[in-house]
Amino acid sequence: MNNWTETMTKLMERLIGRLKRLPETQQDRYAAAYLAELDDDQRWEELFAQTTDEEWQKIASKARTEARKEESVPLEEFLGSNES
Repeated sequence: MNNWTETMTKLMERLIGRLKRLPETQQDRYAAAYLAELDDDQRWEELFAQTTDEEWQKIASKARTEARKEESVPLEEFLGSNES
């Protein structure tokens, strides 16, 4: 095993240990959230893998055009700020 795998395993064991101490309903809530996140990551990876170089070029061109026309929104504004 490499260090990353060993570290991840220890982190996962630590996480699972903490989850085991929670009530079953909370365990299920966390498990559902983590599984949904993993599913979402897999879907994005599949979409990225299926995207052709031509499609990436079109996306980049559209983004550059929107930026030039000032039609794009800064990421911070799009996501919203947590600061008051």
